[in-house]
Amino acid sequence: MEEKFQETTLRDIFKILNKEKIFIFLFTFFFTISSIIYVLFLQDIYKSETTLFPKEEDLPGVSSQIGSLANLAGININQEKNKLFVYIETLKSRKFHQHLLSFPGILENLMAPSSYDISSGELVFDSDLFDSSSEKWLPRKKPTPLEAHSFLLENLEIDREENTGIIKVSFKHLSPIFAKDFLDLVLNEFHKLTVEKDLAETENSIEYLNKKFLTSKVSSIKSLISSMMEEQLKKQMLIKFKEDYVFQIVDPPFTPEKKIEPLRSQIVIFCFLFGIFISISITLVRFLFISRNT
Repeated sequence: MEEKFQETTLRDIFKILNKEKIFIFLFTFFFTISSIIYVLFLQDIYKSETTLFPKEEDLPGVSSQIGSLANLAGININQEKNKLFVYIETLKSRKFHQHLLSFPGILENLMAPSSYDISSGELVFDSDLFDSSSEKWLPRKKPTPLEAHSFLLENLEIDREENTGIIKVSFKHLSPIFAKDFLDLVLNEFHKLTVEKDLAETENSIEYLNKKFLTSKVSSIKSLISSMMEEQLKKQMLIKFKEDYVFQIVDPPFTPEKKIEPLRSQIVIFCFLFGIFISISITLVRFLFISRNT
């Protein structure tokens, strides 16, 4: 008896759907056409990417027995071994992003474009935000530092492979040319700032150790300090003369030829299937509502 009821119910459903097939077709057709029109107005997004390998330098001459003296000299042994985590967080930091945004033209190229002209290779700026002729933001339209930082966090991706330690840094933008140029800027400025910071630290450490060496009366301590100074001098030379001191660039940033977003065909297919689902649901709900009231 129950099977017969189920067969009758299914038969009724197919009859209803067949009766309302024009509505289902038109609704799905409208939904699909609307999605096609929508995706045609979406701007292409390109992604440039670079692959980096961290250069982790250890201080073999500094043993755990002199850790306290090393810390006083500004030589953080643990930090030397875990600089990779510091590097990644620095790349994501507000301070570093503000440094990047201080360069002329960067902020408007990041946040003011409305489209990209493939033929000329130039960005087209949103006239409601930025005046291209005067190269100035319109009143109260310039993004705040926090807004710019949020934008970079969304579009500047930094992924680290746990097993190998390899870091992939990518940047998404309307312009494939700017995506590559901005990624170059990120790497160059990060390297420059890191070198300046580490050089200052080694100079301070050498100065401190030199003072301790001159004032110390114990020969064994003087020998340890001398070893530490030697390691700091080696590090200083490494910083000054090694081009890939911070990262070894395995694969440099490139100008992408194919867009990464939007996935127009997938959006249209999803909307087509969603349109079928919604139209069938509307048809069945309407039938149940009418059946209950009759």
